[in-house]
Amino acid sequence: MENSHNSNQITTINIKLGMLTKSIIIILITFYLLSFLNKNFVLIYSNMPIFTIFWSELWRFLTGPFISDSLPNFFINISIISLILNYFENIEGTLKTLKSFFVHIILIQILQMAFHIVMIIAFSKDHVYLIKSLTPLNLAYLLEVIFITNKKHITTFHSVEINNRLLFVFYLVLFICFNYNSFIIETLVGLYYGFLISKYKGMITFISDETIFAIEKSEGYKAITNFDGYTTLDDALKSELCALKQHDEHEDYENNSTGASGVSGSSNGNSGFNTGFTNKGSKSSKEDNNNSNFNNI
Repeated sequence: MENSHNSNQITTINIKLGMLTKSIIIILITFYLLSFLNKNFVLIYSNMPIFTIFWSELWRFLTGPFISDSLPNFFINISIISLILNYFENIEGTLKTLKSFFVHIILIQILQMAFHIVMIIAFSKDHVYLIKSLTPLNLAYLLEVIFITNKKHITTFHSVEINNRLLFVFYLVLFICFNYNSFIIETLVGLYYGFLISKYKGMITFISDETIFAIEKSEGYKAITNFDGYTTLDDALKSELCALKQHDEHEDYENNSTGASGVSGSSNGNSGFNTGFTNKGSKSSKEDNNNSNFNNI
């Protein structure tokens, strides 16, 4: 743990393996095993511009993200989903994360496809090219955490905190090492898309939070919310606000008990949780910052 108030802050956030995360991991494993049973499985279901666009096989937008063309990419996809997407599912709820994941995985593939078509036309590049969108999308999610929430860490299992900037560099380097033939396009698109969703996040709204609340409280949907690993938007919001309250209470305790030197220490410690805030008016600023976590992605 970075410091005592960070330790207090995460104790109220119970990071569990979410239902959506488990479902995607099962799909990744199933698709990878099927690729051994059918040697043409990757060719048939992956997202390749020549088939998806020029042959109008648009269903590849739905199957392509879950195709792993190598063992290293398979483990990269599993680990990055378990850490990053699962973090979002716990702090934003399962249904909201499913909505945002579906929207973003389609949009980032369209952006990648546009890059590939330009390269095919302008530079006569290989038409049979497999688009990899899962890792770039999760890198974009990390950029959102870094630039929107100002948090320096994401919380993982057993309340372990990982520096999100180091995690971003780690997966970026790992992806480049095992995809050196394609990393330029995939990485540029991932970084650019991360910039877009961090700057224009509120513009991509297909289902509002109010609608998600209504769906999760409806009689027909309540049975799904009882499934193992499901996190409602209401529970996610309460957990995050509880963590914020505990952090503020600990900060007040430090300020009252240590005097001037304590205020200085608390200010330094506070930068490790939410950068860019001063002690004066910190509670209202952090509450606004926390609420931004629950805007539509």
